[in-house]
Amino acid sequence: MLNNVQRGERLKELRIKNGYSQIDLAKKLGYKSDATISKWESGTNFPNGKKLVLVANLLDTTSDYLLGLDTANYLENEDKQVIELTRIADFAMMFDGKPLSEAEKDKFENLVKVYFGDKYGADR
Repeated sequence: MLNNVQRGERLKELRIKNGYSQIDLAKKLGYKSDATISKWESGTNFPNGKKLVLVANLLDTTSDYLLGLDTANYLENEDKQVIELTRIADFAMMFDGKPLSEAEKDKFENLVKVYFGDKYGADR
């Protein structure tokens, strides 16, 4: 497990990697100034509970990684496998132990488009 200074360094590294200034991150977390973020990064203090989970989500990582309980940053962009929602049927070939037919895959894709609308279902 990392000490607070090491955790702060890890947090700072991820903040920069994700393109946030201290004030940007602070505002996303509901703080009016960057003082709290500065304290976290210097090791004076560190987020816990719900705030830690929120920070991890904003920085595309896990709370375990921020705490030093896990050494792998599983959510690094190059490690993420992105699957378009409309194409997920290509990866989920079975339902209830039976293979999906092409017609069923098309129905599934249409269902995703109807459910999520243009936000996720529209081709880009």
